[in-house]
Amino acid sequence: MRILLFLLLLLPLSTYSQKSYPYLYEDSIGDQFVILTFEQAQRLDNATEFSPILWKNHTSYYQLVDSLCEKKLESKNLQINTLKSNIDTLKGWSITYMKSYEVCKEKFSSTQNKNDILIEINDSLKQKIQSMEEHNKIQDKELKKSKRETTLAIAFGFVSTVVIFLISL
Repeated sequence: MRILLFLLLLLPLSTYSQKSYPYLYEDSIGDQFVILTFEQAQRLDNATEFSPILWKNHTSYYQLVDSLCEKKLESKNLQINTLKSNIDTLKGWSITYMKSYEVCKEKFSSTQNKNDILIEINDSLKQKIQSMEEHNKIQDKELKKSKRETTLAIAFGFVSTVVIFLISL
């Protein structure tokens, strides 16, 4: 409860608006002034070193401001040109990268195609091996059967030869 009361007391304080500096002030005559805080004026003075010129006539002040602005513009133009050349360099690198990426992609797809072909060949070889194994099993069975039949024929021939020999005695 106390916290809620405390928050309600702080609410009006948080809604109190302050002017943000610098701001443009116009008096009743129509003259316009820029209102700065002391810190802002000090920073402006330190950055531009205007203080000796402020006491002279206004034309030299405006000339100084113009020359400072021109110098700033020249430095910014140099920065812009440098950034443009960096962008052009990066564009060249990105084009080179994209080309190498496409080459890698093509190599990968051809490798993938080769892998697919190798898988198909491997599968067909497995099928051929299986059919050959089945054929060998059948041949082994026929060979065993043939050996058995030959053994029986030899045994039958031997027995019949012995029986004929015994009968002829």
